[in-house]
Amino acid sequence: MKVLVLFAIGAAAFAQQKIDDAQGKKLFETVCSQCHELSLTTGRRSTHDEWMDLVQRMAQKGANATDDQFFAIVDYLTRNYGPAKLRINEALAPDVAAFFAISQSDAEAIVKYRRTNGNYKTLDDLFKAGADRKKIEAKKDSIEF
Repeated sequence: MKVLVLFAIGAAAFAQQKIDDAQGKKLFETVCSQCHELSLTTGRRSTHDEWMDLVQRMAQKGANATDDQFFAIVDYLTRNYGPAKLRINEALAPDVAAFFAISQSDAEAIVKYRRTNGNYKTLDDLFKAGADRKKIEAKKDSIEF
């Protein structure tokens, strides 16, 4: 089944072929509007994994797109309709990357630091992980510890 293959290969294969927001938005609008109003999707805020689950369900119901297009849609939705607040001590790297608009490798470093050193308690803890101070401070009121 194509859907199982799509989600079995993971986002790593797609990460090398990132597309910009304009292309992601166009794909999202083209593919998703075939079956429903886009406001059903854009009215929610979800994590990367939640968007992945939703797109997988739509693929199983017959949404027509290639594997790369599905990943592009998930990436676009995560960046633009991710959580309004980030629970930094529970967040996975794709959500950290999208929330702070940082690279995947920087987000993975933040998650790895948390796993190695325990939960974050303050913004200063995030800076110890090598996080971009300016980007973290810009979202400081939206971070939950």
